[in-house]
This record gives sequence, structure tokens and C-alpha cells, in this order.
Amino acid sequence: MQRTCSTICLLPDRDVVSYSIMIHGYAKNGFHKKSMDLYSHMRISGLAPNSFTIVGVLVCTAGLQSLVLGQSIHGLVVKTGLESDMIVGTAMLDLYAKCGSMINSYKVFEGMKNPGLISCNAVVAGLCECVHGFIVKVPLVLDVSINNSVLGMYSSLLDLDAAAKIFDEMECKNVISWTTMIGLLVDLEYASDALELFSRIRYGGISHDTVVIMNLISACAIIGGLKRGRKVHAQAVVCGFGSELTLVNSLIAMYSRCGDLNSSRTVFDQTSQKSLVSWTAMILGYAQNGHPREALNLLVEVRLEENFLLHSTTLVSALTASGGLAALELQQLHCFAFEAGFSSHRLVQNSLISTYS
Repeated sequence: MQRTCSTICLLPDRDVVSYSIMIHGYAKNGFHKKSMDLYSHMRISGLAPNSFTIVGVLVCTAGLQSLVLGQSIHGLVVKTGLESDMIVGTAMLDLYAKCGSMINSYKVFEGMKNPGLISCNAVVAGLCECVHGFIVKVPLVLDVSINNSVLGMYSSLLDLDAAAKIFDEMECKNVISWTTMIGLLVDLEYASDALELFSRIRYGGISHDTVVIMNLISACAIIGGLKRGRKVHAQAVVCGFGSELTLVNSLIAMYSRCGDLNSSRTVFDQTSQKSLVSWTAMILGYAQNGHPREALNLLVEVRLEENFLLHSTTLVSALTASGGLAALELQQLHCFAFEAGFSSHRLVQNSLISTYS
């Protein structure tokens, strides 16, 4: 970052683009005062900001948590006609939320013609922070159930920093606290951290449930930790969770991802009540490990099952493996797609095109 800004500073004639890059860079790296100083220097130089510049300034102002400055920038946004820009609008409502002014934040949101998912998430995140702030101010912060709710709230937003802060500050944690934190780490693919956190549960003598075990299996799949995955599998059996279908599906996926198709197929075959997820996981396992004929054979089997309707994901999983199949077998897959009503499905179409290429 410093090298980039130094290079830009050496430019004899800096334009709005070079200024905007530096403003964004400093703002995103926490150098909010430097970012604002650059913006002031740009305006003194007679350069007018564009939408990219404004977003950088809004990020900077949110970091400074200056409501007065934010309102001033808002006035500039209106003056320059950028209030209809979705990215600018989202940065604006995020600014107000971080400054604790949810009324203004929501007004900006209501004024957006077609708010996208990012805008909605920004408003929800702002409301969550307000709720959290209220909990801290009143004597509720020591209540484990309330702390778990706040932890779950930040986890659903995938805000690891906020969730970790809540988790670390909790004087009393229960299995829900640990499960939520491990689940968030797995969702963000911090698999090693999730496994390390689980080791703290074991050493602390804290009980754990099937959700924790499922998350651990997913963590082993992410890092390709077959040896650790087998240990978790054994632990699941000892705890009496070995026959639970959701956990079985996770085991099939984990063994397949680690390249142990024999174990994956053993778990699959030993499951008396298979779901479509089970079949899809096994088909995908064969596909990912270069066994197209086995994947196709399983697809034929699942079609004969009366309880299941073929899903596009299952079909795409089989198509993924079809590179080594003969033309007749490819046509068979194509017929499956047509019979199941997926011939016009975009993902299936793309897979078929790739298969025939």
C-alpha cells in the first residue's frame, strides 16, 4: 500500500483517478485521517470528485465515525447527483449506521430505487450493531443466551471480527457458543482454526453435539485432513451420532474430497435411509476423483428409486465426470436431462456443452 501511494505521489500531474486510488487505499487500511487529508488536497487542487472518490471518502468518514462530516459528504452526494448510484448509496447508509444514526441510514435505504443484497445486508448489519450497543449499555451483557444471540447474529453476517470479539469477551460459554463460533470459522474456510477451537472444547470438558461434529468433518474436508477426519468419524460413532443422515452426508463428502472413495462408498452403502443429498455427494465424489462410469452407474440407480426426483445438482455432478465416457453414454446423460425437465436449465446446458466439446 505504502509503495503504491509513493509511486502515485511521484506523478507530476495527479488526476482524480490517482487521488481516488490513494483515498481508497488509505481508508481501507485504516489510515482515515490521511485519506481525508488527500481528499482535501484534491479539492484544493481544483479536481471534482467522481463516484469512486465519494465512496472512498464515505468509507473514510465511517472509519472516523464523524456524523457531522458524514452529513456534509451526504450534501455533496446530493449536489453532484450521485444519490441514485447504488454503490454510493450503500456506502452512505453504512456510514450512518457506523455513526449510530440508523434513522438516517434507513432514510437513505428507503430512497434507493432498487436496493441490492449488499445494501440490504448493510442495513441489517447496522441494526445488529445498534442492538448490540443497547445490550452493552443495559445489564444484559453477562447473560449467556443473549450473548449467544448476538454471536449468532454476527455469524449470520459472516462478521468474524465482531463475532470473535463477542466470543472472547464472554465470561460464560456453553455448547451453543462454541458451536456457533466453530461453524462460522468453517463457513469462512478457516478450517485449522475451527479444529484448534474444538481442541479447547475437549480439554475444557465441554459437551458437544452433532452440529459440532458436522462442522469438524467439513473442516477436515477443507484441509484434506483424512487422518483427522477418520478420528472425528470414530468420535461421532462413539457419541452415538454415526447414523444421523446429515452427518452421514458430510462424511461421504469429506472422504470423497480427501480422495478416500472406498471409505466414502462404505459409508454410503451402510446408510439404510439415503437422501438425494447422499446420492449427489457420492456421485460428485466419483466425479471429482476421475471415475465417470461409477458416477453414471449411480445416476442410473437413483433414477430407479421411486422416492427421488432427479435434481439439477445431481445431474450436473454426473456431467462433471463425463469427460471419459463414450458417445452413447453421453447421450444417455442428455436423455436423463431431457426426461427430468432440465434441458433448458442454464447450469445443465453449460455442463452439456462442456461435455460435448
